[in-house]
Amino acid sequence: AAYLVAFQIHTYRYRLTVEVEAGGLVKSGSSVIQVRWITIPPIIPMGIIKDYEVFVQGEAVVVDLSPQPMVIVGLYGDEDPSRSLESKSAYNLLLAAHGLKANREGLSAISSLKHVVEVPVSLLPKLIILRNPHDPKTIQLVTPVGATNEIGNGYRLRSATAQITDATLTQVISAKLPWLDDAARSARPVAVLDRGHGPQPVFHNDFVEE
Repeated sequence: AAYLVAFQIHTYRYRLTVEVEAGGLVKSGSSVIQVRWITIPPIIPMGIIKDYEVFVQGEAVVVDLSPQPMVIVGLYGDEDPSRSLESKSAYNLLLAAHGLKANREGLSAISSLKHVVEVPVSLLPKLIILRNPHDPKTIQLVTPVGATNEIGNGYRLRSATAQITDATLTQVISAKLPWLDDAARSARPVAVLDRGHGPQPVFHNDFVEE
């Protein structure tokens, strides 16, 4: 029982909002994501190789450029070497945007930081362009280029912000991407792409975690 007292659970929700500029127009999308951290006390490390467990619920941010492709900000970090050192996942993105670490001090502070925080584009998770929302074979992984954050095809990431919220979790992505439900029943990636650094899979949970 004494061990249970030492565990700490930190749960928070935040809204991630992303703006994309395309053809001189600015469009935005947002998603409310929940993160739950369970910190494991240092008195129990016997056989445990990490001092926390973390769980994400929510959906990727979809910016619908209709009739042009969708730009999607996934839930997990980009594995491409050009981005992997900075790109965060949904569970540590808000902490990083506030300059906090995933430790007890940072997790204790995060829920009290209610203001909108700018999220540098370099911190954003996997960035996806989906040319046809009905066909996962049209997925393209992209990397922002230069100070203007161009992502090809005349699109650029204009801004990203995050803010703690108590709003309900976003639940729209299955309606936008009808193949996601089938993908959830398979352990196989929905796409495997080669960006010059070897194969990089894209999975169902890059889009939604339940």
